[in-house]
Formats: sequence, structure tokens, C-alpha cells
Amino acid sequence: MLKKVILLALTAWLLVYTSTQGQSDLVVVLETTPTSGFIGPDETLTQTTLRVVDRDGQPIPNAYLKLHLDAPSGNAFVSTDFPIVEDTPLFEYEGALPEGVLAFNFIYPIRGTYRFQVEAGRNAATPVFADTLTLTLAENTNEIMNFAVLAALLLGLGIVAGFIIGRGANARRMAMTGLSVCLSLGLISGFTALVQAHGGDNVSDTEPFTEQSTQGDLSLAYTMTPGAGRVGTLNQLNFTVADQTGNLVPDTIFDISFWHVEDNKPVFATTLAAPEGETTFEFQFFDGAEHEVRVTAHSAAGAVDLNKVVEVEGLSPPLPVKIKTTFYVVLIVLAGIIIGLRLQLVQGRRQQLLPVGPIGT
Repeated sequence: MLKKVILLALTAWLLVYTSTQGQSDLVVVLETTPTSGFIGPDETLTQTTLRVVDRDGQPIPNAYLKLHLDAPSGNAFVSTDFPIVEDTPLFEYEGALPEGVLAFNFIYPIRGTYRFQVEAGRNAATPVFADTLTLTLAENTNEIMNFAVLAALLLGLGIVAGFIIGRGANARRMAMTGLSVCLSLGLISGFTALVQAHGGDNVSDTEPFTEQSTQGDLSLAYTMTPGAGRVGTLNQLNFTVADQTGNLVPDTIFDISFWHVEDNKPVFATTLAAPEGETTFEFQFFDGAEHEVRVTAHSAAGAVDLNKVVEVEGLSPPLPVKIKTTFYVVLIVLAGIIIGLRLQLVQGRRQQLLPVGPIGT
């Protein structure tokens, strides 16, 4: 009896598996320009393309795609430039793709493996493909060089302090006092920012807003919820185009870009098709600075554009990151002190071994 039950279960599983494989006549392909080896986190504006293709590799017109992009997970030993961003959602979008392609330019904020959770089908009702695609980025070489320079300076400070400490009581007191002041100032400045930001939640309480621009017979409206960005969380962005009667304009194309105001550079750009005159997606502004949202909508009825500067709230790194960074700084300085003491000890021994000449010649 048991063998029959097992046989029936295996047969049912094979039928389901075969049916699923038969329906999966499409896949989603991830491509980037440049390739991952030439992408610098927080530096390179990267063209990312997701193609919904059939078994022959041809794009499927009007394919439906659902995308959820997550940032890399944090590292237990070395944090990234934006620790609040680690393991948080960066981008969400779903909709029909007239040419079977979703493309966007994006500056990926941190090193690590990005996870693209995708679902796709020939229509929204029957998604037949689901997978997690990945993109792995190495650390920016400039960041590695900056860390090496900082570590060398801290080590040098420790060596000098250790060398002075080994010379005598007065020099020891002066060196220890100066070193303690430097380390205390570093600890106080770091933990002051931490205390100010650590108590907040991860949700912005800014009220949603709607910005509108009218050109000719067309009106472009942009709504953002919540009304200000916050590093580590998503904002829902909605774009619509209506005519004089208030009806949405079908077959509209939206060209959308986000500019970092302080650095005067784009951090995200995409072109989205809106068959019904409306498009929506979610996006995280990962840098705590003002961004300008630039939108141009065009269709057979004409074109209209809108620019809007939005605020983004930055957050101080969490407590574990602060403690970890402080520990590394102190460790490097202490290593330098030990080296300096050792050098002073070796020099003292050499002076004791020097021959003493005759007194009075």
C-alpha cells in the first residue's frame, strides 16, 4: 500500500513539473553596460536591461514583467559606504512591456550581490517565469585606496606616539594625553551623530504631494508618497497625463530621470510606456541629499514636461557599524604604538652597546 502511495505521489509531481516546464516558454535575461567588472559602486551610471525573450532569444511583445530589486546584504566585518542601504529594496516595477524590454540607467550604491526578483508572462494573469537574477559588484578601487591611505596615517600616528612614549615619563604623559584627546574627539563625534539618528523609525512621516505642469492641452501630474525620501525605504512615484477634459491620454511615453542636485549628475533614468496614460513604480533615494525629478511625457497629442526638487533624509549608520569602525581605528593606532615602542626599545639597546671613549684626552 505504501509503495502505491509513493508511486502516485511521484507521478503527480512529474505531471506538475512537466506541465510547468511546458508553460515556461519564456525567460528573463539580465544585461548591463558596462559589464559588472567595470562598474564602480556609487560612481558608474550603468545601463541595466531586462529582456523577456522566448526560447529562440527573441523579445516577446507586450510581455508582462514584475521586478523587485534588493540591495546587497551587509558584511559582518567591513561595512559599505551606505550601511543603511544594505539589504533594503531599491526598485519595484510591474507592467506590460511593448517591446518586451525594461531598461534603466542606475548608479548602484554599494558593493556586493544585487538580487533581481522577476516574474514574467505573456500577460499579467498568467506569469509562467519566476527567478532571482543576480549582479555582483566589487568594491570601488578609489575606496580601497582611500582606506589604505587612512590606515597608513593612523598607523603612522601610533608609531610616532609609541616612539615618544618610550623615551621617558614626561614625554610619555604628553604623548598619551594628545593621543587620548584625538581618540576621544573621534569617539564623541561619531556617537553624537549616532544618538541623534538611532532613535528614529524607518518610515518618513512627510505628507504625500502632487506636482502638476500644464502645456497646451496636456497636464502632467507627479505624485510622491511619502512626500520626502528617506534612505533605506521606498517611495511610491505616480505619473499621469490628462487632456483638457481630465481624461488620461493613452499610449503615452514617460522619460523619467532623477538628478543628484549637489553633485549635478543623474542617478537613475528610464523610459516607460503607459498604454493608459499612467505609470507607477517605487524607488529608494539612497543618498541623503536633494534630488530633482525630471519628467517628460509625449504622445500623439503632444508633449509636456515637469521638474521637481525633492528632499531626502539621510540617516547615521547604525550602532554596530559605529562600534566596528571605532574598533578598527583604535586597533590600527594601538598597533602603531606597539611598533613605536619596539623601535624605541631597539634604539635604546643600540645606544647602550656603543663603545665609550676615554675620559679626558
